[in-house]
Amino acid sequence: MRTFTLPVMDIHDSDPLRRLRAIMARLRDPDGGCPWDQAQTPASIVPYTLEEAYEVGEAIASGEPDAIQGELGDLLFQVVFQARLAEENGDFDFDDIARVIGDKLLRRHPHVFADAEYTHDQEREAAWESAKEDERRARDRHGALDDIPLAMPALARAQKLQRRARRVGFDWDEAAAVLGKIREEIAEVQAEFEQGGAPERVADEVGDVLFAVVNWARHLNVDAETALRGSNRKFERRFREMETLAETDGRGLSELSMDELEALWAEAKRSEEKDPLGPPLTEGFPMSHVLEVPDHFMPARIEHIESVTPLIKVFNLVADPARFRARAGQWIDLAIPSAGEPLIGGYSVVSAPSADGRLQLAIKYADHHDATHHLHTFSAPGDEVFITAGQGSFYFERGMSREVVLLGAGIGVTPLMSILRYIDAEAPDVHVHLVYSVASRREVLFANELAERARSARVDVTLTVTREAEDWLGHTGRISHPLLESLQLSREALYYYCGSRDFIDDMTELLREWGLPESQLRYEKWW
Repeated sequence: MRTFTLPVMDIHDSDPLRRLRAIMARLRDPDGGCPWDQAQTPASIVPYTLEEAYEVGEAIASGEPDAIQGELGDLLFQVVFQARLAEENGDFDFDDIARVIGDKLLRRHPHVFADAEYTHDQEREAAWESAKEDERRARDRHGALDDIPLAMPALARAQKLQRRARRVGFDWDEAAAVLGKIREEIAEVQAEFEQGGAPERVADEVGDVLFAVVNWARHLNVDAETALRGSNRKFERRFREMETLAETDGRGLSELSMDELEALWAEAKRSEEKDPLGPPLTEGFPMSHVLEVPDHFMPARIEHIESVTPLIKVFNLVADPARFRARAGQWIDLAIPSAGEPLIGGYSVVSAPSADGRLQLAIKYADHHDATHHLHTFSAPGDEVFITAGQGSFYFERGMSREVVLLGAGIGVTPLMSILRYIDAEAPDVHVHLVYSVASRREVLFANELAERARSARVDVTLTVTREAEDWLGHTGRISHPLLESLQLSREALYYYCGSRDFIDDMTELLREWGLPESQLRYEKWW
């Protein structure tokens, strides 16, 4: 414990931060301060800190600068409050907090504040993670589950625990396997309830169900916290519509029978499906007249839509060839006009770079993602959307390497297809090998095209399935060291991989252990 001499502060100080600290000191003053503030401890104000953090998020979502400013001030006050409590206890003060975070930022950004140079984003991110690992070791925290805050929202913390466990191999191979665990956990809840189990036992089993569902969401590349927030908003939206419908008939919801409530819910749902984007767009005007499109977006038209699996559709678009440019492997933002805020999603381009403004996207359905849901459910050929040019540092161009290895799983193969198509068509001096992992061969995207391209001496395609079947005679299991060794892949190649956070963590660890330097790794992490 350090000894602090608590300074005399002036609540009329012209410096806003010193004035705020002076106000905090006065509130805590045993002689004439606020009884509530005097009674608080570091632990007792944690719920208020969390609440203020959520309110910051709500304010940012509202887009109202005054609200954001006010909520950020409330959150800053929580930091000042904790600093004052620690200062009174002789632990640290506000200046120490600022000094520590400043030192950390300098340490984690040597490419900005020192002489380090990174050739691409992946190398920089790897250095960041390495610095964090060094900090954990310095605090004598070596366990896989260390440093996961207990105060995180339960769904988000469950997902983070599962990701950490996956790093050491403790995980299911595929989403389908998790379904069996969910059914098992639901049966245990039912059995405990029917046997008259104690409330805490039932609660424990319900918790296991929720944990298993989060695991399933993670395997589907769905963020459980975001998905549940989306469902909360959807329920609130439909419930408010029910209230409006009931008021139209001069009644309140509490006066209605369950059958009548169910009928109102169905009507609210039908209304939402008919008009998913809010009030209708102004008739007779192009969508670009209704939607304020940022300068970096350009109009594009959907030419064709094809369902390639029950959950994946391929969208062919055409844009102005004078404006649209994308490198092989890049992604774009796509905006769908609405009467309110546009629906925006980021999607990898599947097609090779084109001079005629045409591009192809392969998009997997996601109910919790508004833009993706709309594209799958309501879009049709001829619809106008808005897109950006290609974005991101995940790309390949001729001259970067004469050997390229592409590692993909499921929908994560989409940007890799762009690179493969580009190399096959435009880079005759480059050899490319795609290693593609899927649950079953029925889930292989672009199967006929891959078979045709594999006829080229410069293109190799290796499929591996994680769900064994009697009629499958090829490779089985996930991408692993033995598989890479058996394929005799070049250790001089550039390695590209794209997908969920779990997949990226797995591949990065695997390739590092295989002895590849960071300079040969290129990845794009889907959040």
